Amino acid sequence: GIVRVSGEPMELRESEVAIGVDRRLRTRLQQIPIGNRQISISLLDSSRQALWQADTTVTVMTNVTVSAILRLKRVADAPPTVRFEAAPATNRTNRPIVFRAIVDDTHDQSDSLQVRWDFDGDGEYDTGWSTAKEDTHAYPSVGDYRVVAQVRDRSNPPLQNTSNNSAGSIPQVIRVIDLVAQAGRDSTWYVNLADPIRLDGTGSRGFPATLSDSLSYHWKHLVDYPGGVRASVENTFNANHSHDAGLLKFLPSEGVGLYAFALTVEYAGIFSEPDTVLLQVHSRLPIAGVNAPTQARVGETVTLIGIGSDPDAKDATLAFRWRGAQAGLLADTTAATTSFVPENEGTYAFGLVVGDTDPQWSVPVPVQIEVKARNQVPLANAGPDAAGTTGVAVTLDGSGSSDPDPGETANLVYRWVSLDGPVLSEASSPRPSFVANEARSYSFALTVNDGTEDSRPDTVVVAVRLANWPPVALAGADTSGQVGSALVLDGTGSDPEGETNLTYRWQALDGGVVTDATLPRAAFTANLPGSYSLTLVVSDGELQSAPDTVQVRIRSLPLLLYSAQGPDGDLEIYKANTDGTAPFRLTASPGDDLQPQSSWDGQTIVFVSNRSNSIDEWTGTTENDIWRINADGTGPVPLVSTANWPTLSVDGRLAFCRNSGDLSTPPAVPDPIIHLFLREVDETVSGALSTGNTKNLQPSWSPEGRRLVFSRWEEAFGWNLFLTDMEGGLTQLLDTPEASEGDPAWSPDGKGIAFVSDADGDKGIYLISAEGGVPPERIGGEPGVDYHSPSWSPDGTQIAFVRAELGGRVDIYIMNADGTDPHLAVENAQDPAWLPGQ
Repeated sequence: GIVRVSGEPMELRESEVAIGVDRRLRTRLQQIPIGNRQISISLLDSSRQALWQADTTVTVMTNVTVSAILRLKRVADAPPTVRFEAAPATNRTNRPIVFRAIVDDTHDQSDSLQVRWDFDGDGEYDTGWSTAKEDTHAYPSVGDYRVVAQVRDRSNPPLQNTSNNSAGSIPQVIRVIDLVAQAGRDSTWYVNLADPIRLDGTGSRGFPATLSDSLSYHWKHLVDYPGGVRASVENTFNANHSHDAGLLKFLPSEGVGLYAFALTVEYAGIFSEPDTVLLQVHSRLPIAGVNAPTQARVGETVTLIGIGSDPDAKDATLAFRWRGAQAGLLADTTAATTSFVPENEGTYAFGLVVGDTDPQWSVPVPVQIEVKARNQVPLANAGPDAAGTTGVAVTLDGSGSSDPDPGETANLVYRWVSLDGPVLSEASSPRPSFVANEARSYSFALTVNDGTEDSRPDTVVVAVRLANWPPVALAGADTSGQVGSALVLDGTGSDPEGETNLTYRWQALDGGVVTDATLPRAAFTANLPGSYSLTLVVSDGELQSAPDTVQVRIRSLPLLLYSAQGPDGDLEIYKANTDGTAPFRLTASPGDDLQPQSSWDGQTIVFVSNRSNSIDEWTGTTENDIWRINADGTGPVPLVSTANWPTLSVDGRLAFCRNSGDLSTPPAVPDPIIHLFLREVDETVSGALSTGNTKNLQPSWSPEGRRLVFSRWEEAFGWNLFLTDMEGGLTQLLDTPEASEGDPAWSPDGKGIAFVSDADGDKGIYLISAEGGVPPERIGGEPGVDYHSPSWSPDGTQIAFVRAELGGRVDIYIMNADGTDPHLAVENAQDPAWLPGQ
């Protein structure tokens, strides 16, 4: 500090002072001139700016010592500053966090400053004022807490100059989380000891829930667990921050016994409490099976053949035990093959278990045999003698045949024999028929069998005479069309005998308009969707045919299916008119829905979705699943997990692509191989349609449901188009050097296939014959724009496709089947498909 003395008349004097050990400022000034003098004192900071200041007036006399006491006052007063540190800044609930305040004041020493804390930022302080700069606090609930540290100095009573930590102080927010490890349920395993067993810790969770996808998993085999055995663990530490990192496999190489594992989950260096799972491992049980009839007769010997196998030992010696309340009837209850002779009608029930040398016994296999009364010979009845006419089918009637055994007549097997030459249709049915071209008598014999014995044959005689034939009207096969479009009715197949002077009369029974109703080929138009019946009657000028009816289903105009971004930003499935109007969202589940495909009748839509976050067990990655909905968006049902590119055949079979080797064993190759699979909707996967180390994508059914076209990747040739049929045959459809081909789509008439190729630079749409042999024709494309994902309209007259500007917009366009008149249908959409009218 500096002490200054001034007054009139004298020269200003200054003297430096220092703080004594008792924190008092003392100095002595000598030889001050007599008179009234002004004395001031200033305490300075490191830059010699005044922080404290005081002054007073004293009267100085000769040879007299004058004492002056000066009381300091602040200069340029400012509140103290505070910031804080927390260790750790992120912690679990009810775990202590240490908070240390770092305070500073230019006028006071830090030790004299007081601090108080608001740990949850609610404006109410959780501690009182204290000169201690460190405190500990634990949070009972998960959350992010804004911490406020407040400081004040003690310059003058009462305490004043209060301030908080600044908004930029780091950390200001404390994160409180919680972690729960779930190692899975305790369970018992019957396994091949050479196969790994999976541990599943994916039920572990972090709180808040957003932490669950960022957890690290720490597995530990508890070697010293009471009663447990050692095991070879495939990986003892897994720090992969994906949801499936909690999956672990271990090999029970030490044999059967109890294995104990502990799982701890970690987030940012914070660990959960361990969770323990106990697995009791046994070798696999032997397997029992029984071959035996389900029905028998009283007095017949019934043989039961037991079958046993040990999945862990191919040549193991097995024991057989026949059980049940009626086991005493069996010739030997410990033999693999045994028998009994039932003496009474009724139900006979037995069970078989198979044991190995451990010993472990298989799951019991039940067998039940219905025993009926002794068999009686059936009676054949070929019906009464009959008459017929040439060229007209005559039906024989053996339905009067019978079996004296109650309830057995319906099970008779019929065998008709023509004794005079005419060929019988369905000679094994009760009512076969024949056509005779010669007028005379024909004899036929009928024998019936009840499964055990033949009847005596019975004979029927049919006298055939010449006939006068009326013409036959054939209105053609049932068909379908669209509202407002003329549909051709074809009656040219009428009168198979070749009558040329026929006259025709078409009639609509349920509405609609028939034009050219007196011609063999007429046209039918309806303006409302629905089912319509039309009849055709033909006349040869002498006789008139019976009316023949054809059913016509008139469908509403087809709609477009596509995927586009929904209100929540995810891709959703939509349907709309072909001009993009009246869009209707069919799906609204979290996640992306894409690749919609309709069934051929327009009732069902299949698509792929990542809403379930399914894990591909071969690759360990998240994959799409195939789902099914009704055409109105209701009834979502998962069909196939971890699969893509669905396509439905005309008879409802589903083909798709998925990663797979053997369905029961992960693939041996490092990279997944994509195969085509065939699946009946609502049934199980039936197997791969393609084989080999190739990638196969984008299958499309032929209209008759017999063949598939798809795109295959081969290292030496790139993407090419291939055809496969249900018998396993494989044909390469096209191979264009230096070009890739994909997105194949079969035309509704089965004659052509539209596909995408970059043979001319940018991706364009081409058309090729389904039988090959003809160079493809480019029907769509433009420079600097990619055309892809072609999809045929149900009537084959138009093709919807995606027009993608490079680095820009992606829209759905529609053009004619010959490539003319491309026009915008739906903006900002992809994956076009057609929904047939209803």
